Amino acid sequence: MKIIFNISFYVKGEGLRLQLKKEYNTDLYPPSREIAIEDSAWKNPKTPTTITCNFDDKHYCLDFPKVELDTKQKCKDEIAMYTLHGWKYVVDDFSI
Repeated sequence: MKIIFNISFYVKGEGLRLQLKKEYNTDLYPPSREIAIEDSAWKNPKTPTTITCNFDDKHYCLDFPKVELDTKQKCKDEIAMYTLHGWKYVVDDFSI
């Protein structure tokens, strides 16, 4: 089964800047909203805000709380750190 993590990055007062995703193929049981998820980009586990099951494509989408930062530079730095941990751009040509 494929599990897709999604997370959105915002700059305070400016709105959405970018969305990243990370995909896993796993034999683990289906996720639930009560489960805390660990990822190498996070200091602490996070709980998904929503979980969507797509039976046609046989995957689960987990959305995590948005990351809101004070400046564009902090947002760029945080996104760069996430990409070092295997997160990918949802839209390749999105510019921050």
